[in-house]
Amino acid sequence: MGQYGSIQSHTEQHSEGAATIRTRKFMTNRLLCRKQMIVDVLHPGKATIPKTEVREKLAKMYKTTPDVIFCFGFRTKFGGGKTSGFGLIYDSLDFAKKFEPKYRLQRHGLVEIKKTGRKQRKERKNRQKKVRGTKKAKVGAGKKKSNPNCDVFVDNLSNKIKNHPKCVYIEAKTSLIFARIPSEH
Repeated sequence: MGQYGSIQSHTEQHSEGAATIRTRKFMTNRLLCRKQMIVDVLHPGKATIPKTEVREKLAKMYKTTPDVIFCFGFRTKFGGGKTSGFGLIYDSLDFAKKFEPKYRLQRHGLVEIKKTGRKQRKERKNRQKKVRGTKKAKVGAGKKKSNPNCDVFVDNLSNKIKNHPKCVYIEAKTSLIFARIPSEH
C-alpha cells in the first residue's frame, strides 16, 4: 500500500509543473514572409495545452505579438505528456491575411466566412456547368428576387378586381387570373 501512495504523490508533483515549449526544424521562408517550425509541447501529467497559450509563449520566445502566430496540426503522443504540431510566425498581419488559408484566418477571427445553404450551393454548381471559362464566376447571383412593392401592387389590384361588379375573378394556385366580362347592350 505504501508503494502506491508514493507513486501517486510523484504524479502530483509533475502536474504542478508548467508546460515546456521547444521548437525544432526552424526555417525562415522569405517567399511567404514567415518563419516556420515544428513545435513540441512537454506537459507531463497535464492535459493538452490550449493553442492560445502556445501562441503567447512562442510570441515571448520570438519577440513578436500572438496575432501573427498560427499554430495547427497538434497531436498528443500516446500516453500523453508530449504534443507536437506546426507553428508559423508571419512578418506582419497583412502577410498572414495574404498567405494563410481562409479557414485558419476564420479560427483567429480575422475573416468572416459566410456559409450559404446546401441547396443554393448545388443550384449554383449546376448553373456554372452551363457556362465556360471566366463566366463561371459571374454565375453566382442566380435569379433576381421579386420586388415586394410589386407584390403589394398586385394584391391591391386583385382586391379591386374582386370587388368590381363587371369582372370575373378566378384565383389559381400560383397566379391570378381575371377577365372583364363584356357588357350586354
